[in-house]
Amino acid sequence: MIVSNEDIVIEFIESAKLPTRWGLFDIHGFWDDKTNKEHIALTMGDFSDASKDAVLTRVHSECLTGDGLFSLRCDCGPQLEGAMKKIAQDGFGIILYLR
Repeated sequence: MIVSNEDIVIEFIESAKLPTRWGLFDIHGFWDDKTNKEHIALTMGDFSDASKDAVLTRVHSECLTGDGLFSLRCDCGPQLEGAMKKIAQDGFGIILYLR
């Protein structure tokens, strides 16, 4: 699947299961043709259920030092962890992780 308009082209690459300390997420990879960067979406729950009024969502920009290296200079890692924990508690939600 490719989503595009004249300014943006986003291509779906692949999905996989991602076991985490908060539960099993689905990870979906995307390629951004304009920036030549990969982005991911982490999802949990059944999105085919149209009765959902709202989807718990976090848009998170990549922060290598906070997310991956646990730097105390920023709160990016704890924000990401908090979002994953809340989605797992609710059983339904999405995190858009942008590079």
